[in-house]
Amino acid sequence: MKQVFCKLFGAYFLKTVLVSVCACLSLWTPTIANATILRYEIFPLDSLMKEPHDSLVVHKIKPVFSLDFRNSTFDYQPVSIWGFNAGIAYGPKEHHVTLGYYWLGYFAEKRLSNLRKNEAIQADASYYNKNDFWFVSLIYWRNILFSERWIVSIPLEVGGGMVNVMPHDVRTDHAIGRSHRDFFVPAQAGVYGQWKATRWIGLSAQVGYRYAVFHTDVKQHFTGIYYSVGAVAYPELFHWVWNRVIHKKKKVYY
Repeated sequence: MKQVFCKLFGAYFLKTVLVSVCACLSLWTPTIANATILRYEIFPLDSLMKEPHDSLVVHKIKPVFSLDFRNSTFDYQPVSIWGFNAGIAYGPKEHHVTLGYYWLGYFAEKRLSNLRKNEAIQADASYYNKNDFWFVSLIYWRNILFSERWIVSIPLEVGGGMVNVMPHDVRTDHAIGRSHRDFFVPAQAGVYGQWKATRWIGLSAQVGYRYAVFHTDVKQHFTGIYYSVGAVAYPELFHWVWNRVIHKKKKVYY
């Protein structure tokens, strides 16, 4: 029992620390936490200026990473899915290839557990199942529109993940027996849009559909729609904070 508790506590602690650090780096606004996508992408310093279309221009490969908080469904229940991804941008339209890691949000997991417990109490059952899942996803972001103000992209995803089923006693709420794990392969496709309001910040939104193309013994309903809206922070904002606020330079040249 002690080992199970330490394992669960350690997993929650690691996830909480990771999300907190990433949220601070991306200037997370808590008021939109339930439906937000927070991104930090590497663009040219003066990213409001269009790059000249010249066949001799060499388009460098650029690193990109982002936080990705989505609203979705799990077992017919609305949930929040937390995640982050990192990769590269290439070509004149800066198509992205990223690898992402996603997991069930803490509050969504807690709400699902309470729902399962209440259902077990009403059915006079001796135990209920706590559910958790995570998956990794290889994502190809095909930019069909890429300008100094607008980005419209088609993200195509395929990955693999695990669903954990952990029996708990209804009266004591302690883990009983052995947890069960099932493997699944999610495939996702959607539409992502981004508007660069200033050289520092922008707005974004995405919507898509997730389908489990393969699974071992997943009894939960994993297929469903996902969506998010939120803010984008560009490197110029962090450069300005670093120079004007931290180092107190009177003027910053880009």
